Amino acid sequence: MRAIRSGNGLLIALIICIAQTSLWAQKEIPASIKDLVAKGISVVDSAKGANDVEQALMLFKKAAKLEPSCPEVHFYLGETLAMLQGNTRNAITELKKYLELYPTALDKDNVSAEVARLEKTLQLKQTERSLGLSFMSCKGAVLVRQVLGYYRGKERNEENIWVGDKLLKIQDKDVTELNLQDVLMRISDEKSDSIKLTLIRDKVPFDAVLPFSKSRFVTHELGERDLNAVIAESKIPIVVLWNRDVKNLMKTGDKQKVMGYEIYHKILSTVMQKYPGKLSFVVVNLDQDMMIGDEFTIANDKLPIVSFYKDGKLTKHVVGFDMKEFDAEITKLTE
Repeated sequence: MRAIRSGNGLLIALIICIAQTSLWAQKEIPASIKDLVAKGISVVDSAKGANDVEQALMLFKKAAKLEPSCPEVHFYLGETLAMLQGNTRNAITELKKYLELYPTALDKDNVSAEVARLEKTLQLKQTERSLGLSFMSCKGAVLVRQVLGYYRGKERNEENIWVGDKLLKIQDKDVTELNLQDVLMRISDEKSDSIKLTLIRDKVPFDAVLPFSKSRFVTHELGERDLNAVIAESKIPIVVLWNRDVKNLMKTGDKQKVMGYEIYHKILSTVMQKYPGKLSFVVVNLDQDMMIGDEFTIANDKLPIVSFYKDGKLTKHVVGFDMKEFDAEITKLTE
């Protein structure tokens, strides 16, 4: 009914059997979401980059909301999430939901193996280092998904790397046969202060040497970690900044919002230095993690939002640019 394209994270659906003629497909894919699922499959199958994959993700999310008990929609949602860096935890959740709803699935062993492979990514050591890049998988290749706007500096040569560039080598070692999770582990394991990437654009390969560096303002990014676990396990209060990539914000033309994010980052940086060891700071990039906003009921149009947690419990949300309210809550947490 569908074929697994091993190692690429995406299971290409050969379910054109969503058609009226297949009784099995009618049972698995309710009529209310059949068109959404079919369109999502088509978009993923013809995807050329992040925008296409994210569009398919939105279609599968909508289908899952309409028919949460349909196992197949959780399967497609999980496999699409696995294509985008920063969404591994959510991909695992969706694939496990598929297995839970469909314990007799013919591909149970394959999906279980996929879950185990994805779980290895969650064991990556979380560090403060970053290349300032986000990756994705698409049609058997690992591509640059984002060049993150808050990692800046001429020494980074970031203007040489574009969204959509295909990754060929890491430190001169071929990675074209690796899946996204293996690529992330290879980068995470690198011990040097910089890393050499070989990429290709318009059939022309080129090298880029990128130093590992820190964000200008905030160093603790959520990455692939489970925010619920981070909050529950922290022995000190946590401040969470719900963030978007600055470059994507600039595209909206909302200069006030861009300025607001810059202000929040600067304030968080100052607070971190003022209360070392008393507060933990986490930045969640909603442009990378495509599901966490729904999970924590955070709306993009309300950003920036800062959430404060103490003893595993939410104490306050500060919405917008209310610095007075922000300072007052910080004072309460550190008393």
